[in-house]
Amino acid sequence: MLPVIIGGAVFLSGAAVVKWFIQDCQYNAIQAELQAKEKEKEAEELQERWRFEMAAQAQAKAEAKAAAEAEAKAVEERLLASGIHKVDGMTGQEFEQFLSLCYRKLGFKVQMTPASQDFGADLILYKDDTKSVVQAKRYKEPVGIKAVQEVIGAIKHYRGNRGIVITNSSFTENACALARSNDIELIDRRELINLVLSSQRANF
Repeated sequence: MLPVIIGGAVFLSGAAVVKWFIQDCQYNAIQAELQAKEKEKEAEELQERWRFEMAAQAQAKAEAKAAAEAEAKAVEERLLASGIHKVDGMTGQEFEQFLSLCYRKLGFKVQMTPASQDFGADLILYKDDTKSVVQAKRYKEPVGIKAVQEVIGAIKHYRGNRGIVITNSSFTENACALARSNDIELIDRRELINLVLSSQRANF
């Protein structure tokens, strides 16, 4: 039946109303289905992005772990090559002799001071018109300010140009502060390893 117009208002027949209602329901159903598919697509994209990010994080962790293991292995190889563990077991006098050998291989002329009454110096190094006074400390604990004070006094006594304190350990903050203010070179465990490796490669 055709729609009836009364007073400018449009009235649909019962069949038309039913048809319109069915079409509207179908339209809403289609819209709902489209929205559901759109949300499903968004959910899949989010899940895919999450899987990608998790895979990237896992790869980054694996690479970081591999790099850390490689670095640790390299450090261990350097320690073994330098013989630092043997240094840890040396006596004080053996340590001084060991340093003397290392510096000789690096082209220095080395004078070892007397075992007693050394006036704060264990080695005297000569190279390129420079006279260096060395205090050697094979310690298990950090080396304190006293060693720096001793080498400062030894520079004047031996008329040296510079002072060096070498240890297989580390230095306290006070020792570092006094060394900085008096131009004293501090060679700790890490730098000692580099020193030993350099002497092993030297051809003097």
